[in-house]
Amino acid sequence: MSVPVLNDADVRRIADMPAAIAAIEGALKAKADGRLIAPPRHSVAFPDGSLVFTIGGTKAPEGGHSVAGFRTYSTWEGSTREGQEPADRQLTAVWGPEGIKGLVLGNYLGALRTGAIGGVAIKYMSSPDARVCGMIGSGLQCETQLRAVLAMRPGVQTVRVFSRSAENRNDFSARMTKALDVKVIAVESARASVEGADIVISATDSAVPVIETGWLKKGAHVNSLGPKFAD
Repeated sequence: MSVPVLNDADVRRIADMPAAIAAIEGALKAKADGRLIAPPRHSVAFPDGSLVFTIGGTKAPEGGHSVAGFRTYSTWEGSTREGQEPADRQLTAVWGPEGIKGLVLGNYLGALRTGAIGGVAIKYMSSPDARVCGMIGSGLQCETQLRAVLAMRPGVQTVRVFSRSAENRNDFSARMTKALDVKVIAVESARASVEGADIVISATDSAVPVIETGWLKKGAHVNSLGPKFAD
């Protein structure tokens, strides 16, 4: 049996953020109904990095078959920088009763999934009248989060982006303005990005807080990606 193997270029070509958001929403509902099996991720540690595995699948529906798979990625020291992860850092594999259904090599599918999770949150928790999005970070995760914002809140007219590298935020501004037909403005500080924004996206590996609550507009929705603990 020939097993299809996709790479980042393939996934980008066929990716559809509204469809991805709908799939994630369906998976979350399946989890709530007990039809989705998704144990906590598992990390295998080495002195200079680790391999992280996420495993899961759907229980067989009546008259059907289960589908299962895993995604693994590496965290070797020095292997990643904002927006510059090696293209072969992640692998996703899916099985059905007939065997392996397909493989995906690359980072974009994982970022698409994370963006879609953010999209579900935005759909149910942000203001339907959102007009301004503030972003901290300018890497791949920010790109897919922004695609999800615009898929769920097409009324967003202005996007402000800040990251530690002026070159990166200016590049993000130019690329996303062209790709998404929305005004993306590079700003000089985190505060300038999030103050008054209806939706805030923080996708950074900063080890210190990047947002002060006093900057946030009342009722602002925040999607946060990155370190979760002080250490």
